[in-house]
Amino acid sequence: MTVLAWDGRFLAADQQADTSGIVRRSVKIRVAPGGHLIGHCGDKARGMAIENWYCESVQGLKTTFPPRSKPDEWARLVVVTPDGVFEYEDCDIAMPVLDPYMAWGSGADFALGAMHAGASAEKAVEAAITHCASCGVGVTVLELLR
Repeated sequence: MTVLAWDGRFLAADQQADTSGIVRRSVKIRVAPGGHLIGHCGDKARGMAIENWYCESVQGLKTTFPPRSKPDEWARLVVVTPDGVFEYEDCDIAMPVLDPYMAWGSGADFALGAMHAGASAEKAVEAAITHCASCGVGVTVLELLR
């Protein structure tokens, strides 16, 4: 499970992943070509496939959005650019995020509440880790360089 938080300057994510009840550390956000920040929540393999599609498409290498390998496989890609924040889910259409801050994933409600109260994305993820059993292990933070 995951929590991603965007506060208008920083993208933060928890680092918890689990497989068959075993908790491990995972990277959920990174810098993509062009300096864009990207992160995913949902199914790890699908999230990484959509991330790879995005990175390749930004470089002009690939145009086919990856299909689901199972009907219940779900993931969301969050892309932060100097031009705005966008989401991708089931197709190659960028859905713009119009809010000044946003959170995604199983800990999103805790992170949104924290940011509404003035917390940074990092502190919002820490709040989600404190209150959501599906989030944990640590926080990764990236800054959008404009």
